[in-house]
Amino acid sequence: MAEPGRRVDGRFTDGPLGALALLTRIPTPGLRTISPRRSLWWMAPVGALCGAVAGLIYWLAASAGAEVLAAALAVGALALVSGGLHLDGLMDTADGLGVPRSAGRALEIMKDSHAGAFGVIACVVVLLVKVCALVDTDPAQAPLALLAGGMVSRGVLPALAWAFPYAREEGMARAFFRQAGPGHAALGLLLGLGVTTMVPGGIVAGIVAVATGGLVALWARRRLGGITGDVLGACCEIVEASFLIGCALA
Repeated sequence: MAEPGRRVDGRFTDGPLGALALLTRIPTPGLRTISPRRSLWWMAPVGALCGAVAGLIYWLAASAGAEVLAAALAVGALALVSGGLHLDGLMDTADGLGVPRSAGRALEIMKDSHAGAFGVIACVVVLLVKVCALVDTDPAQAPLALLAGGMVSRGVLPALAWAFPYAREEGMARAFFRQAGPGHAALGLLLGLGVTTMVPGGIVAGIVAVATGGLVALWARRRLGGITGDVLGACCEIVEASFLIGCALA
């Protein structure tokens, strides 16, 4: 992942490539810098790309009659294309906030690279929920649900970064919280919720999923005095899982 703060080069490429480098492990050889302000515009489209990759894998496996396997492979693809970034944030958040403790101690635990029991449980549950939700979704709609879920779950990130303060005094994510604006928030939510209309019951599922992510962020702010990059990752995973649940129940 490239680091913010290096010399900006490429007004019309560092935004999408920066978002790609931040949210995925897809190579970005032409990227020389990450501009937080420009990258924030592109998080929802990059999420759609992640969902489209998973949707394609699901479609290929389901076309061969392996629908349960297709669900598992699609969820695995989502984790692989992001390099487990959001799952790592989910695990760190669960470990830090899983039991009552001071904000300072929780932030220390979240910064620790070792996974604890709460983190492992949260990761396993979210992955199982996604797989089961896809199994219960109409196979004809599942690829679109994956695309929409990827877009709405990444599209909510600029809104959360704008709406909530950063909980740490330093850190790479601080620049993104500082530069996130109402325009980034509005566009991310508009694109994310807009694409959910492609799926039956998707707009209701999208609204509920975004609200669920907001509640998680509110909980983290109450505990930490703000949110962190790990909390954003946790919200991304929870919004995506919540949306897929909604699609399965529609």
